[in-house]
Amino acid sequence: MATEIRKIGFSLEEVKAALVAYANRTGRKVPKRPIHSIEEETGGRIVLYFGEDKSAHVGLSAREMITVLLVFCQDHKLPVPRSAKKALKLEGNILTLMIRSV
Repeated sequence: MATEIRKIGFSLEEVKAALVAYANRTGRKVPKRPIHSIEEETGGRIVLYFGEDKSAHVGLSAREMITVLLVFCQDHKLPVPRSAKKALKLEGNILTLMIRSV
């Protein structure tokens, strides 16, 4: 059976917009400063650093970060199949949502 693989890349600004939209729905606090960088820790945890001094940061599990990006996709009418397998990949300062459908 054929497999479809899609990649949706999110810039730092889009990740921030996604995080703000998610925070508005869940009541989570998000720093007001722009995201300066993103790092992936061992175990897949995603850490977003805000401001050039990186003093403020938010850490999310890969699963929660995928949910954040899916909210953004839904708000921007980007179709993502529910049944597809989803994973994250950090490519420089682009956070990529990998989508695999069978």
